[in-house]
Amino acid sequence: MATEIAIFPIKEGDLPNDLSTPAGKVFQEILHEVLQQPGAQRAYWGTEVENPTNARLFIDWDSVDAHKNFMNSE
Repeated sequence: MATEIAIFPIKEGDLPNDLSTPAGKVFQEILHEVLQQPGAQRAYWGTEVENPTNARLFIDWDSVDAHKNFMNSE
């Protein structure tokens, strides 16, 4: 298993966990797309305690190759 960690900024006031907001809808689409990829096992995320305008997305892949295949796909 390989875990990918993606860090991305959140605009103040955007709530990625609120599906009624544009940010929440985009975040839900990202999670859905990632989890449909071959080799993607699970994904989880949270905001940083030190800097709540940064979110961290963790994606567990079957292998590094599964992650690389996703990165090389359209």
